[in-house]
Amino acid sequence: MLPCRLFEVQRAAIATAELADGAPLWSSFVIIASVTVKLTIIVDNPNDPGAFEVHYNSTANKELLGKIPDIQRVESAKVFPKEDGSPTPAYRTIDVYFSDYAVACAALGSPEAGELAGGLAQAATGGIRFLLSDIED
Repeated sequence: MLPCRLFEVQRAAIATAELADGAPLWSSFVIIASVTVKLTIIVDNPNDPGAFEVHYNSTANKELLGKIPDIQRVESAKVFPKEDGSPTPAYRTIDVYFSDYAVACAALGSPEAGELAGGLAQAATGGIRFLLSDIED
C-alpha cells in the first residue's frame, strides 16, 4: 500500500474508534503530523573537504534548502574518521524528511531542489548518492 493511502486508512480508523466510555478516540490524542518519507543524501569523500564545508555551510545553500517546499525536518551528520586512518565509507549524510511520498516527489521535482542538488554535486567532488526511503519505525 502506498504511504499516502496507508495514512488515510489509519486516519479513518482513528476517527471512528471509541474509548471504553464511548468517547471518540481522537479526543484523547494530540495528533502530530506524521513524517513517513526521508531523502538521504550521501556525500562521498570530497577531494577537498574544507571547500565542500564552505559550500555546504554557506548562507546561500542554507537559504536554498529552506525554499524547498514541504520539508518537515533536516538532519545533517559528518561521518566519524576511522581510527586506523583509512578512508571512511562516506563523508557526510543529509536527511530531509517529508510527510509522504507524493509530497516528497513534488518537493524534489521543484526548481529549488534541482538547484540544491546541482550545487551539492559540484561541491562534493567525490560524488553524491540519493536514497528515498519509507520510514518504518
